[in-house]
Amino acid sequence: MNYRVPLCPYPFVNETIGSLLLRTTVANHHLSPHNLLSQRIALKDENTISRVLGDYQLFSEMIDKFGFPKSWLQQFIHRNGPTSKSPYHYMGMDVSAFLVRPDLMAYCPLCLMEEAYWRQEWLFKPYSSCLKHGLMLIENCPFCQTELSSTRAQICICQKCHQDLRHAPRCSIKTDATARFMNILKSGDQNQLREFNHLWRTLNNFKFPADLVTNQTSRDMIIELYFINRDYAATYMAALVNERIAFEHPRIQLLSFLIAEKPLKNFAELVLMRCITPTSPSPCRTNDPAISAAQAAIALGIGKRHLNTLLHQQVLKYQLLSNKHKTILVSDIENLLCYPLSYVPAIVYDYTKLEVTIDEAAHILETNSEVIRSLIKCRWLEAQKYKISSHLKTLICPHSLSSFQNQYILVGTLAHLWHVNSTNLAEKLAELHIFPIAGPHIDGVLTTLF
Repeated sequence: MNYRVPLCPYPFVNETIGSLLLRTTVANHHLSPHNLLSQRIALKDENTISRVLGDYQLFSEMIDKFGFPKSWLQQFIHRNGPTSKSPYHYMGMDVSAFLVRPDLMAYCPLCLMEEAYWRQEWLFKPYSSCLKHGLMLIENCPFCQTELSSTRAQICICQKCHQDLRHAPRCSIKTDATARFMNILKSGDQNQLREFNHLWRTLNNFKFPADLVTNQTSRDMIIELYFINRDYAATYMAALVNERIAFEHPRIQLLSFLIAEKPLKNFAELVLMRCITPTSPSPCRTNDPAISAAQAAIALGIGKRHLNTLLHQQVLKYQLLSNKHKTILVSDIENLLCYPLSYVPAIVYDYTKLEVTIDEAAHILETNSEVIRSLIKCRWLEAQKYKISSHLKTLICPHSLSSFQNQYILVGTLAHLWHVNSTNLAEKLAELHIFPIAGPHIDGVLTTLF
């Protein structure tokens, strides 16, 4: 027999599920939602409630077990997919999971004072200011700075310091960016929402130079100007970049934009045109993080081949991670940005060496070691096994490698030279009656060879 909760509050139109459950807990004199639900559900820990509130199927089962009104299902904002990264369906739009906050966290103190329940729009990070009162939303307890728990005992009381959240200090702020986000949701334009999401995520990785309130104001200003006038937005953002130029080079500050999709990358170039050009590395740098080789190439504005040349000539030094990915210190990249080389010699391999390792051959041909092994297996490269320190090692004849470079070219090398995608390049060349001489469907070589 299912247990029926005696008192079930009537939900507000825009109330969240977590808020409704917490009000039910208080109305029935339970210590917490965890205490209420544990009467019919085996809860391992406090996080179990978050999982129930985030899963439509589990929430439906909870409603049946406790006799909650079926109308509560209308308050549920469900995911359009099975994983935690699946988008949320809200107002007929698919909103990225990245833009969603945990329930019962951010709030407007004046709204909470008027009606003590959590609004659905507070679940979304871009809803950073209250459209009704013009106040910045508060995300943690303003008195003890503790993150608000969805399993606290009372909706308006902090679970740690027991202060009333409605009496929090209030901070007025512009609401233009929040209004734009809500208007995009109402418009039903999924493409514009996707562009907003990309901009928001990219700005999330940008280091603003001031305090929390000023940073939020700056971020909202960039968002609003970005959709109104890109030139004004670029000028405004360039001023922010120039404020931190003593700490980081502009191209490093804007790296999250430079590696983003084309519209944001183009916007970053507009910003860079308005930035001060540093003549020396940042004098006030407080740390020296490492970034991936791909990110380093983008920060330097060069291609993969050019970067490999710099690494081979030890103009740039790299660190090899356990997964064999190369990382490069930001300080080394800044040095090269401020003191660019007038000439970088191409990679010239010493073919007088007696042998070439598989990794060295892969570096020279700009491919991976497995492709080199397949070329050896199919006799496109000449190699021998030598016993070195009681281990067998495959070494390639340098003259064979030199001859290979003069006669053949890999499809990946062609793609780099022409700045195109290598995925279907062989098919496009076949339409021009240019056919490969080796490949996966010809002789088993792991890549296409011309």
